[in-house]
Amino acid sequence: MTRSFSRKAQIKMGETIAILFIFFMLLVVGAVFYMNMARSSMKKSIEESYQLKAVELAQVISFLPELQCTESNVVQPSCFDLYKIIGLSKVYQEPKAFLLYSREFENTQIRILQIYPPGKNYTIYS
Repeated sequence: MTRSFSRKAQIKMGETIAILFIFFMLLVVGAVFYMNMARSSMKKSIEESYQLKAVELAQVISFLPELQCTESNVVQPSCFDLYKIIGLSKVYQEPKAFLLYSREFENTQIRILQIYPPGKNYTIYS
């Protein structure tokens, strides 16, 4: 009789261990799945953040008074003054000017490509 109880207890113990093993395996699989989803979500949010920062910098650059075209003290939209670009591309090499712009532009590279007439590229900040 004790042997019958012992055998039943061993079977119950084996079942409990098997259920716990399956439970922990499911828990590990769920954790791995969750971590992968969290990682992909984090990558997506970082990419969006970089894109928003790039758009913000492009807007800041397009409204810099150091580059804007003016005619009779009226700012022309979507226009950069070539002489101002040339001057600013030389100024950024000076340490004081570089420090002034480094707070705003951080670690970006700003290049202006001349569309018409096709030709030069001007590095404003690097």
